[in-house]
Amino acid sequence: LTQQLQKDKATIEQQTDELRQLGRLKAQFFANISHELRTPLTLIVAPLNTIIKDNKLSQKVNHQLAIMQRNGNQLLRLIEEILDLSKFETHELTLQEKPVVFYTFLRRLFSAFESL
Repeated sequence: LTQQLQKDKATIEQQTDELRQLGRLKAQFFANISHELRTPLTLIVAPLNTIIKDNKLSQKVNHQLAIMQRNGNQLLRLIEEILDLSKFETHELTLQEKPVVFYTFLRRLFSAFESL
């Protein structure tokens, strides 16, 4: 019985190590993908910000550009959250909770679909 328990314990420890390694690989994968997405998105949003600041276009076009800017920035925030999640899983980042105004969150979410 003791031998079987030791064998089972060794198997569980091996599976635990494998799961940890798999978790590290998953976090690294998401970090790599996030970096690959962030670069071209940044290269889209930066010129868009310049065009909006120039303010030489019609109000209608500026409104559409503002929607594009807001959605691009939202994508950048989501990518940063994925990077933060990877850091959290590898214990490079600690969780800090903070309250949010739910109405503001919903308004920002719904405004993304305003043009539709």
